[in-house]
Amino acid sequence: ALDPDNLRRLVAVLREIDAVPESPGGQWTIQPDGERRWVAEDLSAAERIVRADDWQPDPDDITTLDHLFRSRYGNFDVVPEIAGSYEHLMLRAQQMQHAGHTLWVAHIDDLLLTLTVPRRSKDIAGVRALRELQHQRGR
Repeated sequence: ALDPDNLRRLVAVLREIDAVPESPGGQWTIQPDGERRWVAEDLSAAERIVRADDWQPDPDDITTLDHLFRSRYGNFDVVPEIAGSYEHLMLRAQQMQHAGHTLWVAHIDDLLLTLTVPRRSKDIAGVRALRELQHQRGR
């Protein structure tokens, strides 16, 4: 959900887990065919470190939260505009159990949509694994 209260909770979690943008500097652009594409700024390694250290999340500006983050728990993407709304994703989400916790997991088709539009080279392995899972489930 992209409401300010939820984005403030996201910012609190990002700070709690020491998350910093992996590649700060860039923006989504819309291509002539309507597909979105991330255009990164051409920064040196030193400039990327300085930008990451200076990063300030702003729950009133979702572009400050749209990054691949490094954290003490590993890397993860926050893609607020492309991932789909909470309401949309929950329509087909499935409840699963993991390590004694109940989790809601987005439907494979919804995950594939977020990983294939826009197309990003870093998502190739994930798309391949999800397609294999679809195949195993007879879809």
